[in-house]
Amino acid sequence: RCDRLLLRLMALPPAVEAVLGAKTYYEAIGLSAQADDLDDVKVRRAYLKASVKVHPDKHPNVVEATAAFQKLSAAYEQLQTAAGRAEYAAELQARNRPNRSDDSGAGNGNEYEFGGGGGGGSRTSG
Repeated sequence: RCDRLLLRLMALPPAVEAVLGAKTYYEAIGLSAQADDLDDVKVRRAYLKASVKVHPDKHPNVVEATAAFQKLSAAYEQLQTAAGRAEYAAELQARNRPNRSDDSGAGNGNEYEFGGGGGGGSRTSG
């Protein structure tokens, strides 16, 4: 019985786990990159809905909730405008291109580490 309780306490909340396991910003905030009808309002609504689920205040004993919330914030910063979404689409396309000859760091498996999106600088997950 104690082992089950301990496992339950150690398990991440599903929303936190989903954000931390997301491979793209779209996946992190719960949207499809292929959706034709994405606009600023839909992105904002998806971000707000996801951020409430992983907010550190909702999960005070889950250290990973802060990292998940930061990833959501970075995702929203990039995707909140049409220009940001276009920039991110180009980044994803470049990352998925085979046999890249440059060493720009894109395609390193961590989509949260690249500049752009109005804030400049490098985003990191934690």
